[in-house]
Amino acid sequence: MLSTKKLVNRYIALSRERLLVLQAHETKLGHATVRSNHHLTELAKLSYHKSQPKRLVLFYKLTVLNKDGQAQAALRPRVFHVDEAAALVKCLIRYIKAFR
Repeated sequence: MLSTKKLVNRYIALSRERLLVLQAHETKLGHATVRSNHHLTELAKLSYHKSQPKRLVLFYKLTVLNKDGQAQAALRPRVFHVDEAAALVKCLIRYIKAFR
């Protein structure tokens, strides 16, 4: 099944504690808007397959309310197409290990 969602050009910035997703400003060169800002402890898992070397799926921890109003843990996937996905995975794993 093909997705009908439009791909958006964004940039991933990784620090030792945070993962930022940036979107380039439409008119100002060298400026960007932060689209998401997550601490690395919010990452529950990631999915990377060598058969699709540029596709990376990050799963963020999320708390949702069920029908009874009780808090329930869930995962929110975000798909990224990254030129150097294998290198990004190595960095993410190394930085995440510091929190465990």
